[in-house]
Amino acid sequence: MPTDDMSVSNDPGEIPEFTALSDEEEIVPMELSSRGEVSLQDANSEADQGLPDGVYWDIVEKQLDSSKLVQRIEEAAPDIAELDPLETLLDMVQWTVDQINKLGEQMGELHQKGASGQVRTIRDRYENLAGWARRYFHEFWQLTSFSSHGQNVLRIPEKEEFFDTGKDPRGDIEGAKFDRQKARDHLEGRVFGDRIIERIEISESTTNVVGTDSSVARVSLQNESRLTPETVFELYAGAAALDHDDRRFTDFDFSPANLKEYRQREAFRKGLLLSENALPQLKESQVKKARFAALDLRQYREVMRVVKNDVSWRPHGDVDEQLGDYTGSDLMFMDGRLTPIVHLMSEFHSDDLYGELVRKEMQHFARVAELAREDNWETDTTFAGVVKEPGISWFAPIVFWYLETQHDGDLDQDSDGAIRNVWQPPLSDVVLPHLLFRGLAEANGVPEENESFSTFRVLRRFYDNSIPSRDIPPRGLDDQLIDTESMDGWMSYFERVQERRKSFDRETVDLDTYRKFGFATACANMGSLMCYAGPPNLYTAHQRNPIRLPRLEVLVNPPRDSKEQMREAISAFAHKHYSDDDHSMDGYDRLEEVPVVVPRVIVESDKIAKYARDRISEDVTHDIHETVQDLNSSN
Repeated sequence: MPTDDMSVSNDPGEIPEFTALSDEEEIVPMELSSRGEVSLQDANSEADQGLPDGVYWDIVEKQLDSSKLVQRIEEAAPDIAELDPLETLLDMVQWTVDQINKLGEQMGELHQKGASGQVRTIRDRYENLAGWARRYFHEFWQLTSFSSHGQNVLRIPEKEEFFDTGKDPRGDIEGAKFDRQKARDHLEGRVFGDRIIERIEISESTTNVVGTDSSVARVSLQNESRLTPETVFELYAGAAALDHDDRRFTDFDFSPANLKEYRQREAFRKGLLLSENALPQLKESQVKKARFAALDLRQYREVMRVVKNDVSWRPHGDVDEQLGDYTGSDLMFMDGRLTPIVHLMSEFHSDDLYGELVRKEMQHFARVAELAREDNWETDTTFAGVVKEPGISWFAPIVFWYLETQHDGDLDQDSDGAIRNVWQPPLSDVVLPHLLFRGLAEANGVPEENESFSTFRVLRRFYDNSIPSRDIPPRGLDDQLIDTESMDGWMSYFERVQERRKSFDRETVDLDTYRKFGFATACANMGSLMCYAGPPNLYTAHQRNPIRLPRLEVLVNPPRDSKEQMREAISAFAHKHYSDDDHSMDGYDRLEEVPVVVPRVIVESDKIAKYARDRISEDVTHDIHETVQDLNSSN
C-alpha cells in the first residue's frame, strides 16, 4: 500500500507534501508477530517484575501473560460493552494528557540532575506516547492542536519544552492541555451510539445485494529473438456479483477489443492499461500508486455501470437466466475502503500523466458519492465498503486503554507496560471485536437469529486525510476558518493553496479543476461511517473457530450519522457471509492469520475479478499474437 511522508518541516519556506493520516499508514502495528504483540498487564507485569529496558526484555515481557490475553478480553466484554463511547474517549484523552505531562516532568527533573541515561529512557517513552497521541487524536479524531487559527482543543508539546525550564523544572512548563467541552462539541459529530457494543435488529428487507471488485492482469509477451526483452503491460478490469432472490449473477467490464479504441495516454488515463511506454513518464514513487489508482477507477466505474444497469449479468451456477423482478441493488458492497487509495491533494494537483489518472479516479469516486446523497433520485442503493486489512486502528486503543487503566483496580496505570498497550495494542481492530462479541455471547447469551452485534459508529470526513495536516482546520483566502460543508468555502481554501504554491513557484492546476473533478465535492459532502459487526451464527455454542471481522463502512452524503444505512449493511453481512480464505494464511497458528469473514458477494466478486483477469490476459495475448502474425504474413 502507498505510504505518505509524515515528516513536518519547521522551515516556513518549505511546502511539505503530506497528509494528515492515510488509511495505508499504521497508527499501531497490525501484525501480532511484530512490535504490537505485547502482553496485557496483570500482577505479573513488568511494573511488578522490574524488567530492564531493551529489545530482549521486551520479548520476554510479551511472553509473560500471552496465555491470558483472550480470557481477559472476553471476561471484560460485558463491562466494556456498556461504556459510553464518547465519554470513554474523552476520559482517554485526559489520561493521555496527564501521562504526557508526567513523563515530561520526569525528563525535566532528570535533565537538571544530569542523569543522561535515564533521560534517554524517559524520552523514548515520551516520544512514543506523544507521537501516537498526535496521530490518533489530532489526525484521526481531528482534535485540533493549539494554534493561531484553530480551536485550542488538545495541546501536545514537543519534548524540548520540558528541558527549557531554567533552574525550576516545573517553573515555565505549559505542558499538554485539553479542553474537554470543545472536544465534546467536536466529537458529537463524529461518534455515534450509546454503548461501545450493542445488539441491533437485523433488517429483512434487503434482497438485492451486489459486490464489486477490480483486478489487474500482468501480461508478458515473448519475442522471437532472445536479444530483445519481453513486452510487458498490465490490464485492469472491474467485476461485480449480484445476489437476487438467492440466485447469483456476475459481470465484468473489460473486452480485449477495447484496447484497439484507445491511444496509449488515454488507455492509461482511464485505468485500462499500464505499459512500459507509460513508465518513463512516471516518477518512481508514482508507479505503484498508479496501479492503485487504476484499480480504484475500475471499481468505481463498475459501481456506476451497476447503478445505471449497463451491466450484462451472467447467471452463476444452475440458475434461471432471467432476473425477473430485479429493479436495482438495495445495497452494494465495495471490496476495500470506500474512499480512493490514492487520495492526497498533492497527488490530485500533480501536473503530469500521473495526475491525470488520479483526477480521473477522483472524478469517478465523486460520481459515486453523489449517488449516495439523501435526495438523489437515480438510485436508493446504500454503498458500503468491506475493509479486510485496515491500516489504521481506532477501536483497539480505546478498549485497551479501559482494560489497562480502568477495569482492573490493582493495576498501575502509570506503568510503562500499561501505557505501551494503549499506543501499541496487542491486538488489531479486526481481531478484537470478535473476541468481545464472543465474551458477550458467553456472559449474556447468544444473539437471536434476527440480531447482530455491532460496535458504536465513527464518522470520518474525506478531507481528514486528504489535505495536509498543517492545513487543518482549513482556512480560506481571507485567512478565516471555512465552513467545511460549503463548496464556496472549499474553493476559497483551494484558492489560498494555489496562491501559496505560486509564491514558491510550485506546479499548479487550474483552480476549477478541484470542482470539475470532484475533489471539492468530496471534501464538502462526503463521509465514511464505520463500525465492526458480528453475525449471530458466529456465536453459537458450537462455534468457537477463530476468525477476523472486517471493518464495515457506509458512504454518507451529507456527512452525518446514518444508523439505518449501517443497519442495512450489517443485515446483508449477517444474512450471507463466507470465510475469505484467500486473505488468510495456512495453519492459523496466530490470531492475525485466521480467515476473515466477509459478505458472500464480496467473495464472489473477488473470484469473478480474478477470473476476468486471467481471461483477459489470455484473450489479449491471443489477439496480439494473431495480429502480429497477420501483419507479418501480409508483408
